[in-house]
Amino acid sequence: MSKKLNLVIYLIMVLLTLSCSKEEDSTENDQMKDNEENKEGVENEENTSDKNLTSAKFSFAGEITEPQNTSKSSETSIDDLFAIQFFEIESKKPYAHVVGDNISEIEVDFLKDRSYKMKLSLIKNGKTLIPNYNGHWSDPFGRSNNQPAPLNQVFYSADVSISRISSPWVNVKNYGGIHLEVDRYHGLIEDFQVLEENQTLTIDLKRMVFGLQLNIELNQNDLESIYFAFNPYFGFPREYEIPVIEGSAILEIPYIALGFPNHTDLDIFDTEMDRATREENYQEKIHISIGAGNHHTLFFDDTITVSRNKMTLINLQPSEGEPTSEGSLNITFEEDMLEKYIDLTGNQ
Repeated sequence: MSKKLNLVIYLIMVLLTLSCSKEEDSTENDQMKDNEENKEGVENEENTSDKNLTSAKFSFAGEITEPQNTSKSSETSIDDLFAIQFFEIESKKPYAHVVGDNISEIEVDFLKDRSYKMKLSLIKNGKTLIPNYNGHWSDPFGRSNNQPAPLNQVFYSADVSISRISSPWVNVKNYGGIHLEVDRYHGLIEDFQVLEENQTLTIDLKRMVFGLQLNIELNQNDLESIYFAFNPYFGFPREYEIPVIEGSAILEIPYIALGFPNHTDLDIFDTEMDRATREENYQEKIHISIGAGNHHTLFFDDTITVSRNKMTLINLQPSEGEPTSEGSLNITFEEDMLEKYIDLTGNQ
């Protein structure tokens, strides 16, 4: 009996040992899997197992501007920040994404015989303007999983994306809240395949802003300030208090980001910012109000049309003898008032 009992005890010990070993192996494998998923720049399983990969690099062309600089250049400023989001055309799902400051360092692996879409957003002086907390960039360049994004490092994922890449607003460092007064650029490559190794794809950037200059001439000198607001009734309104000096008020905003008509659209595959990029003479309606005192719509409260990459001049002159009337509103566009753009393609 003792031998049988010893045998039973032995078998039980063996089974327990195997069970613990499997559990430890499973735990270790799960931990390794988690580590791989969280590893910075790790490729997805399909990429690492598929031998039919080709890599591509990228370059910029288009309307990049450098204030007070009319010379031609092939590089952006070291303080500029951009984000790129790639999609698979067939599934419309995210494929890869990257936040960067040097386009020459970006290299992405693509599966052969598949079509992709790429969208890019660039903000001048973005590294200075956008908050960065231990690698966590704020909108519009934050990752949807709220994980850090080391610069120029490519992440491959169908579930994680830069979901606000086409949003018109920006979280600005040290100022708090949402801002639109940034020099913003957008680029699209609608449908491409990488046909050869180390192919270079050129991204044509469009300047996705309009400028605004407001001139008001009043018939009275007792007002101390004028209020100007755009898009005051939805989204993230922007309001300015302008001092009145001897009956005159002037407001100049060199650039305001476009893309408001569907600014709450969560479908990042195709957005208003993308449509604006496709259209050379893109225009957009914005709502503005101009007022004084407790009546912030005293002089004007309606929509106007603004044009991409053009300055909008607004001249308001109340009717003679009626200082609180709506008055006459003259709106014109002056493309030359924006800074001249630099052609990065090298064409003269």
